[in-house]
Amino acid sequence: MTPAISLRWRWVVRIITNPAAMVAALAGLAMIFMLPSLVHETWLWVKLAGVAGLAAYHIFAIVTYRRFSVGDYFLSEKACRFINEVPRSCFL
Repeated sequence: MTPAISLRWRWVVRIITNPAAMVAALAGLAMIFMLPSLVHETWLWVKLAGVAGLAAYHIFAIVTYRRFSVGDYFLSEKACRFINEVPRSCFL
């Protein structure tokens, strides 16, 4: 991985992605605390499951980046393509 790509990735994660994820999570928690009756709604639990999935994917992406940056290429080319294409296909 080139130093320019590494620097850009760190900038994206630290300056944009992490703060945005924290703001979104705090706004969701504030909504639940302001309207506790939402806890009984099915759509909220579906949304929370989706948020948990996105958080897990975010953590996986950071761990993968760190391992790749030290030369530990633990994923095959096919696995990397799958990880890249499948989430995007879910939104089509």
